[in-house]
Amino acid sequence: MPDNTSIEVTIAFSLNAYKALKDLLAGQAELLTTTGPNSDDKWFLLNVTNVQDTLDTSKSLYEIEDDGEVGICEHGFLNEPGKGNHIFQVKDYSPYLFIDEYVKQAIEKAGLRGALI
Repeated sequence: MPDNTSIEVTIAFSLNAYKALKDLLAGQAELLTTTGPNSDDKWFLLNVTNVQDTLDTSKSLYEIEDDGEVGICEHGFLNEPGKGNHIFQVKDYSPYLFIDEYVKQAIEKAGLRGALI
């Protein structure tokens, strides 16, 4: 079983993922307690509250998917999100999440698997 998974557009963390990431995500996301498939399982729904207005659509590169949807394949930023923004959403570009190198390293160090990276 993975340590995090995607439920529709919501990411849920296992207890292992919660312990590994809670300090880095403090003040930038809420981790809401819920139960997993077994009533004994404790999971945490991720609600990212850190929204940055950084996307420059004129500098971003786009591609057209086979189904006709247009998506960004390379992001252009007005400015970097700034130090200490460990996890964030970009204004008007929901539901995509961005993480920094610190979160990526914490995920790798803890051996977490799943949808976040």
